Amino acid sequence: MTALTELTTVEYTHRWSAETGLIHSYPRADLSNTQILYLVPRCSTDVMYPVRHARVELSCAAASTSDRFTWCAGCAVAARRARRTQLEQQVPQQRKAIA
Repeated sequence: MTALTELTTVEYTHRWSAETGLIHSYPRADLSNTQILYLVPRCSTDVMYPVRHARVELSCAAASTSDRFTWCAGCAVAARRARRTQLEQQVPQQRKAIA
């Protein structure tokens, strides 16, 4: 992934972080690469000093909606922002196809 490419919502997956106790979104490519020991959640990708979570502290077993676990608000906002951007890019293309 280069700095110029924006990941889509489909390219993220959810994992529970034992450090924060929240469910965060992480890039699938980073999760599949075992050489990356510290993963940057979606809520922290645009900051100068991103929060990094150790791979060993992440669990996919708890990544379901439950009373004990809460979703990260920053990851949810970043996902909504990305979906809105994708929709805004699709609308002009659809208008060109109609005209």
